[in-house]
Amino acid sequence: AKAIRVLGSHLSDPNPCLRRTAAQLLGGSNSDEAVRTLREAMESSDGKLREAAVLGLGHAEDMGSFDALTKALRDPDSDVARMSAWALGEIEDSKAIPPLVDALKTQNAGLRHAAIWALGQIEDPKAVDPLLPMLKSQDTETRRLAAEALGDIEDARATGGLTAILGDPDVDVRLA
Repeated sequence: AKAIRVLGSHLSDPNPCLRRTAAQLLGGSNSDEAVRTLREAMESSDGKLREAAVLGLGHAEDMGSFDALTKALRDPDSDVARMSAWALGEIEDSKAIPPLVDALKTQNAGLRHAAIWALGQIEDPKAVDPLLPMLKSQDTETRRLAAEALGDIEDARATGGLTAILGDPDVDVRLA
């Protein structure tokens, strides 16, 4: 319990490495107290603290934090929103597909990329149709991540799109 309190106090440390490490350790502790600490930190007005809390909840893979993480996809701080998409991917629950698909429509490339990655982690065929148009994006990273995600899902409906990107001008996209 004392270690959880000490780690919790480091969530707002000005040193980003210390903040991230504390969040990861809290999340990996499998402690109800640590998860409560991380959820409370998500209510902070400090975006860096919220980002660290979301990171920790992703490491905890705590389904009880699903609603808070889904709400954080719309956080005004783009780093918090991006990290919440990552955390939902870590939880790997199909319930996250609709909010992650909504995040694909954002102009925020970091959030969009994290949402694509998360959909691949969930590996649910319901994500195939929303991911297929991402293969035609002007953004190379979007195409690459979509190809990887569709490969992770392993659904036959993606075959045509994945075959088509073998002719992509970017080698990283072709190798995905």
